[in-house]
Amino acid sequence: MKGLGTNQWSTQEWLHLLVYVGPQINAEKMARFDAEFHPTESQNAEIENQWLSMAIRNEYGRHSHDSRTDYRRKAEVLKIALWRVGRHS
Repeated sequence: MKGLGTNQWSTQEWLHLLVYVGPQINAEKMARFDAEFHPTESQNAEIENQWLSMAIRNEYGRHSHDSRTDYRRKAEVLKIALWRVGRHS
């Protein structure tokens, strides 16, 4: 996916990509995607919400022992929020 010129992408373009790849991505592919595009570090709430929802479904980062503690905390908070509103899978 290199060479897509994502530096100037809008939120809607990122969401379109994430929604498209969501059903066909697993934790291993998410790790490669994250290494290249860094959605885990996104400061955009919509992108972060979509990415963390995908991460929960795929258990991405759950067994990681690296420095992504903040990510895991965010993912758990989002998971609880989604359960409360009935949007879990």
